[in-house]
Formats: sequence, structure tokens, C-alpha cells
Amino acid sequence: MSQPPLSYASASVYPPSARPTAVSVLAIIGIVFGSLGVLCLGISDIVGLFALATPAVAPFMAGQPIGTRLINLLMGLCGLGLSAVLLWGSIASLSLKPEARKLMVGWAMADIIFDFIKLLVVIVILMMTNFQNPALQQNPAFRANPNSQQFMAFGKILGVGGVVLTWAILTTYAALVFVFFRKPEIVAAFEQPPQNPNPKLPMPPPDAPM
Repeated sequence: MSQPPLSYASASVYPPSARPTAVSVLAIIGIVFGSLGVLCLGISDIVGLFALATPAVAPFMAGQPIGTRLINLLMGLCGLGLSAVLLWGSIASLSLKPEARKLMVGWAMADIIFDFIKLLVVIVILMMTNFQNPALQQNPAFRANPNSQQFMAFGKILGVGGVVLTWAILTTYAALVFVFFRKPEIVAAFEQPPQNPNPKLPMPPPDAPM
């Protein structure tokens, strides 16, 4: 007894995902970094905007010069934009969308440049301000404490160390994205057309009902 012919709806037209492991790993890390960046920088930018308009909203920032607050806000907005691009590009990379690979390569180049500029700016700001908050400096208890200067120096070292560590992690990730997403085999995985998993079953026309 012969079996009825298979219909297009009863067979899978597209093969299982042939996504390279490197793409999966980098995309998942990118989703984590992008999500954290959008969440944290989004909150930070909102606080920064309110602090510029109403200093009483964020009294801990009152001791910072207006130029420093503007620079921090500008870098936060740039970082928020890059985080959003990374998040979208990483999600799209899991589906091997061709435009996602180009977007990730472009993001990596922009992020490396941005992180280097941000590193220099943040270190200069930390060195120039020396963590000197006028309200803190005028506090009698702080001025009477002989360990105050040591505490400020330790805070500077800790702050610079955290900035450098963050820069190293993000720059390393961006460099890996830039290198791997330009490899020929990964480029081919993003740009390969759909293949027929069953050679005996012809590919349906583009307008065929599924």
C-alpha cells in the first residue's frame, strides 16, 4: 500500500540552526551586557537629568562641578545608546540575521573607541576632583579624623581600579566580537541562503501556503 505524498505543510523546509558556537556565546554575553547597560545607564541618566534640573533630587552630586555632571551625563547617554545597539544586535545574531553581524562589527569598533575615551575622561575627572566634596570637607567629624586623607586616597585607588577593570572587560569583549564576527566561516553562516533539508522534496514556491 503506497503512502500518500507529503505536502509542504508536513515537512520542515528549513534545516536546524547551524549557528556557530562562537556566535551563540558572544550573543548571549552581549544580551547580558546590553541588558545591564540599558538598565543601569538608563537609571543613571534619569538621575543625572533630574540632578541638573533640581540639585535637591541628588544631593550627593551637589559637590560636583556643572561641567563634570554634564560630561558624566553625555557619556551615560552615549553608553545607553551603545548598550541598546548591543542588546538588539545580540538578539538578532541568535537568528543569524545578516544585518545583525554588520551591526555587531560596527558596534565593536564604536565601543572600543568610546571605552578608550571614557577611560581617559573618567581618570582625569577622578584625579582632578580628588573626591573632594565641599560638604564632606567642611564636616567637623571628617576634618577631625586623622585617617581622612588615607580614606580619600584609598577611594581614589579603588575608583580608578574599578574603571580600569570595567574598561578591560568591555574592550576585550568588543575586540572578540570584532575578530570573530569577521571570520569567513561566521560571515558565511550569516549570509547562507535557506537550504532544503530533504532533497527528495522540492522547495515550495515563495507564495506556497505552509
